[in-house]
Amino acid sequence: MGVKDLWKLLQESYCSPQSMDWKTMNGNIWAVDLSYWIVEARTAMQHATFADPTFRPHLRNLFFRIKHLLSLGIRLVFVFDGAPPPQKYLTLQKRGVLGNINRRNLKKKYSKSSFGRQCSECKQLLGILGIPFVDLQYGEAEAFAAALDKHGIVNAVLTPDGDAF
Repeated sequence: MGVKDLWKLLQESYCSPQSMDWKTMNGNIWAVDLSYWIVEARTAMQHATFADPTFRPHLRNLFFRIKHLLSLGIRLVFVFDGAPPPQKYLTLQKRGVLGNINRRNLKKKYSKSSFGRQCSECKQLLGILGIPFVDLQYGEAEAFAAALDKHGIVNAVLTPDGDAF
């Protein structure tokens, strides 16, 4: 789901880009919608010219991003999407993502897809690193992360979805 050109509209009307001093983030807690990082790594690898089946770009990116954010004193909690909510049915239908529609009707999460396997690998890495995560049974990660922010549990939300709030 989403609001088409939301950031463009906000920037034209209300916002202007500003520099941020990362030192001010020390001690903050960020909720991260992890599906975005996984999809980003998958998309980048679609054009790769090598075929090493052991290469896991989603894990590499996750590890180094966590390392960097922790070095800045930012604490993290990751959120994994659950089964898609009913409100997303038309959007998924327009995208032609029938698997998601079937899961929505059954109120089940992805599990056997390559995305589901990548999520499982990320959960294992987070567990090894001792980084907390929330694995939603139902609903969208960005909405849950926004709720954490609204209730003052986290200081910031990292998601590409502009309609999270």
